[in-house]
Amino acid sequence: MTTIRSMTAYSRQQETENWGTAVLEIRSVNHRFLEVGIKLPENLREIEHNMRQLVQEKLSRGKVDISVRYMPGDAINVDVHVNRNYAERLVAACNVLSENHSQSAPISMTDILRWPGVTETTDEDVDIVFGPLLKLLEVGLDRIELMREEEGARLQGFLEQRLNAIAAEVEQIKARLPNIISGEREKLHARLDELQSQVDPARLEQEILIFSQKIDVSEEIDRLDAHVAGVRDVLKEGGSIGRRLDFYMQEMNREANTIGSKSADVDTTKHAIELKVLIEQMREQVQNIE
Repeated sequence: MTTIRSMTAYSRQQETENWGTAVLEIRSVNHRFLEVGIKLPENLREIEHNMRQLVQEKLSRGKVDISVRYMPGDAINVDVHVNRNYAERLVAACNVLSENHSQSAPISMTDILRWPGVTETTDEDVDIVFGPLLKLLEVGLDRIELMREEEGARLQGFLEQRLNAIAAEVEQIKARLPNIISGEREKLHARLDELQSQVDPARLEQEILIFSQKIDVSEEIDRLDAHVAGVRDVLKEGGSIGRRLDFYMQEMNREANTIGSKSADVDTTKHAIELKVLIEQMREQVQNIE
């Protein structure tokens, strides 16, 4: 049996070598399709395509956000360039503000260097980071898959429990149908006795037949039973089944609505409402299955 997988997971991987320190985080949540967002330092943008391909090989659905933080090590030749013209203009602007605000704290050169656009770094040998970074991503994706499978197992147990409850509700509706029709027949006879009216027995049976046809939900119950069996088969099959399960939820909800609209007594209405509650609980969880 293939395992079903959730789309919610988180992974954080970190590695430090002579090429530097890399921290890679992966967040995965539910989504109709596979949507991958990758946040990389500018000097590592070249590897984005390879990272995206690796994610597509591992995952089929979900919104996956990947962020990478990187600090060069001794093996990387780093040059720092200062935009002196921009920095001098920032210093001049700070001096003007200081003249008008005597209580303000002085601005240090470190503060100026931290300002976006003042400094630019170039890493001559940054390509040696690409291999380790892809390996780090692969490890992170393996962790994501494991977490998805663990959560998927929990979701499968939840869905099977609800399927059993739905089957029980359907059986109770089946058992009530003959009693509803016989009860309606008794009500009609009692009403006629009160009115001391004579009615053609054939006409009475015709009215009973019309009533039984109006409340007949045997087709809806048969289809609901088939959908329950279909969901069980899909869960056993496993894999990427989220879209198929979502379709089954729509069909099951349609049958439950029809059963409720045809209901002729309070108990059947209660069972129909409970069916809708159980199906909605399943639908909410199915949204998170890959």
